[in-house]
Amino acid sequence: MKKIILLSFYYPGYSQRGGERIKLLKERLQQEGLQTVAVVATSLKEKITDEFLAIKDLSFSVNKQKRIHKLFWFFWRMLQEILNIAGFNFSVLCLWKRRVLKKLKAIFRNQEIAILIASYPPLEVLELALELRKHFNCLLITDFRDGLLFEPVEAVRMKKFEQYLIKAEEIERKIVQKSAAIVTVSPPISLYFTQRYKHDFVQTIPNGFDRSNLLESAKSEVQFSRECFNIVYTGTLSYSQVQRNLYCFLQAVDNILKDKYLKKIKLHFAGILTVSEKERLRAVLKKDHFEFYGYLSQEKCLNLQKQADLLLLVTGNNQRSIATGKLFEYIASGRPILNLGSGNFAEQIISETGCGLSVSIDDESKIRSLLISLLKNEPILPERNEEAIKRYSWDYLIKAWLEVIRKVQSLN
Repeated sequence: MKKIILLSFYYPGYSQRGGERIKLLKERLQQEGLQTVAVVATSLKEKITDEFLAIKDLSFSVNKQKRIHKLFWFFWRMLQEILNIAGFNFSVLCLWKRRVLKKLKAIFRNQEIAILIASYPPLEVLELALELRKHFNCLLITDFRDGLLFEPVEAVRMKKFEQYLIKAEEIERKIVQKSAAIVTVSPPISLYFTQRYKHDFVQTIPNGFDRSNLLESAKSEVQFSRECFNIVYTGTLSYSQVQRNLYCFLQAVDNILKDKYLKKIKLHFAGILTVSEKERLRAVLKKDHFEFYGYLSQEKCLNLQKQADLLLLVTGNNQRSIATGKLFEYIASGRPILNLGSGNFAEQIISETGCGLSVSIDDESKIRSLLISLLKNEPILPERNEEAIKRYSWDYLIKAWLEVIRKVQSLN
């Protein structure tokens, strides 16, 4: 039987918590009887089996337990920065890309690959996809979890280095030309590919949740006080999205805490903060109403979510395509969501499913008003629409993926 290759840099448990989409796709395709092999990056020991290839990424930032790792990582990043400033296109992922290409050519030398599904970001995955498609003469499905040129996830790098923008433009044009199908996570990205490139087969398949993966979780070491109104945020804040910050939200909370007659708010944050975020939140991190847990496993994050009175989602304003995997994890928890963001796909989904409320990230007055209403138990939360929610379950989404694969196979 011909194989389906899933190519993704990110994969839970191997590189970062990203890549949940590819993990669930792999599991579901195998349940459907399709021979599927995931090819991903790892900062740990390489793992090569009949259905899984985790290829070592020497540049990965978490792999810095020893001084030699820290020195190598620092040197590698500095080399990228210096060469990029000098006008060269150099990436710290070049070694990983080279290792993947070499391993796949050797392992699948005498085997047929039917379909390659390549998941962006990063850009190196698309470069690999173009080379592998040509080498194995297979059909290509490109999965855009973020925009490349449309609302680019790497906007800062593209603005800073013109040669990188030129390279991204060239790769996007080539990948669209060579793809039998383009799959994206949101309608705005799909519309972009349809209008700009006039591609015949562009399909939106959003991220989603798999209840079977969320039902079982470790016993929580943290128990919230029910005397407080507990607001939980899990995940990263800005990273490449500089407009996603908590200034107005934190200002609203501070103003509310001055009212001694309202129920006290307790903020629970679990995730990784950048150096600049730590600096901006330095004063907040010391306050009694703010509990910062740092990085936690997914199981522990799920337990925090289950105890929440309100789940905080930070999407920012007017980035139309954004609807992160975190949103669907929140939806599956059954707890109400406050989305700090407007004019985006996340706001549409929250409204459609009745899972919470959205507010402009920079409207302190409106944020404060909503929080006060919730503290007073006023009936401002919508009713959950279970039928709409089902459309974001992997029981539903896998049908869309299978249809895409079926149509692509029919082209051969």
